[in-house]
Amino acid sequence: MSVPRSAFSAARAMKHVLAIAKRPHPVGSAEHDQMRDYLIAQLRNLGLDPQIQNATGVCTRSADAGRVQNILARMPGRQSGGPAVLLVAHYDSVEAAPGAADDGAGIAAILETVRALRAGAPLLHDIIVLFTDGEEPGLLGAAAFVREHPWAKDVAMALNFEARGTTGRSLMFETGPGNLDAVRVLRTVPGVTAGSVFTTIYRTMPNDTDLSELALLGIPALNFAFGDGADRYHTSRDDIAHLNTGSLQHHGQQALALARAFANGPLPRQRTGDAVFFDLPLIGFVVYSEKWAMLLALVAAALAVVVIIRSRRESTRFGRDVVLGAAATIGAVVLSGAAAYLAGLVIALLHTIVPWGGAPAWSPVYWAAVAILSL
Repeated sequence: MSVPRSAFSAARAMKHVLAIAKRPHPVGSAEHDQMRDYLIAQLRNLGLDPQIQNATGVCTRSADAGRVQNILARMPGRQSGGPAVLLVAHYDSVEAAPGAADDGAGIAAILETVRALRAGAPLLHDIIVLFTDGEEPGLLGAAAFVREHPWAKDVAMALNFEARGTTGRSLMFETGPGNLDAVRVLRTVPGVTAGSVFTTIYRTMPNDTDLSELALLGIPALNFAFGDGADRYHTSRDDIAHLNTGSLQHHGQQALALARAFANGPLPRQRTGDAVFFDLPLIGFVVYSEKWAMLLALVAAALAVVVIIRSRRESTRFGRDVVLGAAATIGAVVLSGAAAYLAGLVIALLHTIVPWGGAPAWSPVYWAAVAILSL
């Protein structure tokens, strides 16, 4: 089936992945230089004028530093030279992995997105493409861009594309500050998978992507990654054979839709607070201001009080029932936690004596088994 020129096609994007993921391409390797040259050639084929930012990147999150070669290109809009939308992925890999997913899929998604944008009507604002170098050693390329490149001051919205596995839906798992406005735009994209609980948890974790450095710009941002098949992450099995083209398609559909929406919308974006958001079957993507969260919690608490008062009036053994109910609830939580912990120990023990391979912590099958057992 033919895909329109202005639409995203995973089949077209996979041609880039095939070129990118032939072998590992860590910083400083000959394969890394080949990757740089390939990306510059592809950007030129798309009618852009790419440039290389040679700089020393100094990570603000660790003591890492090093020389990097970021690849940049700017696709002018009708109001060229002003605020722009930044599309980001890193083009280096770890030494062990060909990097089909991490981050060949992100690079390919952006290249195909730019091709589709060029095939459509001109956008209002510029699109800046940033293929960062040195992400794996310590976010070095992103740090260098933020600190030294003149285009950094023009960035009004950033979209970063990553991978923590080789398959699964592309989850929007991190945002910039004041995410209500950006998430409202995200709601207009079909098939979105996101949740404010994920972004809240991620903020407390030590994990980093290039967005950790881009956050210093203080701009709205959305970060995407697919993470199933995480046992292949940073291994030789992060290869073309294990990359799910459906994951690449989901990556790219969101990249294209959001690039169009933000580049044709007002830039800079309006300042807002944070949002509560989640996606539900049949209902779709739900978004509301965090300000409503306290009110909804108070309503729920009031309803609980009403139920308790009515139950007390109707039951002659209300006090005993409350104590028994609380004890049963606490006991169930403790027992389920203990059961899940013991199941984890058994699974870990089995992995030491059975040649299954892989780490049990990464297997969704085991997660499901432990969760079911804990019930």
